[in-house]
Amino acid sequence: MITLALILLPLYFLVFELYLRLAKRWNITDVPNHRSSHSKVTVRGGGIIFVVGAITAFVLGYIGIWPLLGLIISALAGFVDDIQPLPRRLRLMAHFIGLAILLWGGGLLTLPWWILMVIFIAFTGWVNAFNFMDGINGITAFYALVLLGTFYWMSELEAFREFILIMGLSVLVFTFYNARKKAVAFAGDVGSISMAFVIGFLLLELMFFTGDLYYILFVAVYGIDAVITILIRLWQKENIFRPHRRHLYQYMANELQIPHLKVAGIYAISQFLINFSVIFWFHGLELTLLKTMIILLFLALLYVAVRFLVRQKILSNK
Repeated sequence: MITLALILLPLYFLVFELYLRLAKRWNITDVPNHRSSHSKVTVRGGGIIFVVGAITAFVLGYIGIWPLLGLIISALAGFVDDIQPLPRRLRLMAHFIGLAILLWGGGLLTLPWWILMVIFIAFTGWVNAFNFMDGINGITAFYALVLLGTFYWMSELEAFREFILIMGLSVLVFTFYNARKKAVAFAGDVGSISMAFVIGFLLLELMFFTGDLYYILFVAVYGIDAVITILIRLWQKENIFRPHRRHLYQYMANELQIPHLKVAGIYAISQFLINFSVIFWFHGLELTLLKTMIILLFLALLYVAVRFLVRQKILSNK
């Protein structure tokens, strides 16, 4: 795998450089507005390198055709949306079709209807949550590296280790261009959606292999932030589908002016600590669904407390 990495890394850098030139020529860029956390025109859609990574893994025989097709359909809708706004219903339809192909290829569409409904709602919600969280430099890159590293460690996913490693290489290349004070490129919808699909796919594989639902804690940081932010916006009678700057990381980066990479690091380290605890501590506690929900509730309360303190700090600075 070291030899493969030495071949793929420079190849991915070449692909990324080519995309940068094409994106600038075709004006696939992100122009800052009043909701943005950046101040200069930046190439959008750099996360297409994740799709290239998945295609590489398929060509080398490390992933099947069905997960790849599901990812490509979901990512394609994201890429179109990066170029010009795509109706919300079409984006959601692409996510559902992509997931349906993934489940059909894995022979899971025969599951009871209520289980399928839960999977479709949870998976689609996760993809959109991951997309919502892609708002500052480094956050998608660092968070994805933590999750891919976690999945690589799990012996239950040994059959996917080469795939995970290849995806990790694509994320490292993206990190080089994105995890900067002034990013060269953003992941765009194509990147956040494709990476969310990969993570969701690996999480489903892990849960079905072990039968343990507590692995949902592996994505707790993004999940809690997204869900609580949505609940707050609903409480305040806002349109949750409109862009906003209400996530905790946005308050920290925009209002408190904490450097993007520091905020991204806080999120990534927080998820790393949770995953470390799940693997080396919680794993031996035989976590039931009830215990998992209690842990999630504790983490949610901790998040609310931090959010409250940040909001108080913002108000005191005005």
